[in-house]
Amino acid sequence: MAALTTQPLWLSAALLLGATTILALAAPVLVRRHVSHERLRINNEVAGFMFAVVGVLYAVLLAFAVIVVWEKFNEAEHAAAQEAGAAATVYRLANGIEAIRVLPSAIA
Repeated sequence: MAALTTQPLWLSAALLLGATTILALAAPVLVRRHVSHERLRINNEVAGFMFAVVGVLYAVLLAFAVIVVWEKFNEAEHAAAQEAGAAATVYRLANGIEAIRVLPSAIA
């Protein structure tokens, strides 16, 4: 792994992508040579149901993540609106305090 960090980025990327691509292309060929077609057919029937289950679980988890992010966005929007309203109120109060000055002679 240290050899990849000393190479240029384009070369390291090409090596990593090329190696994984060759592995992905060679694995099915090797499996087909060593495993019979009848055994693969049984596994294919089960694999469809497994992919469906994994897909449904992924969709549910993704939906929960989207809902949580949406709620956080709404909370942030509400907090920003409250802060803007508070800033406007402070600005109006500051102008009102400026208009109502207490004269030094009225204190005594």
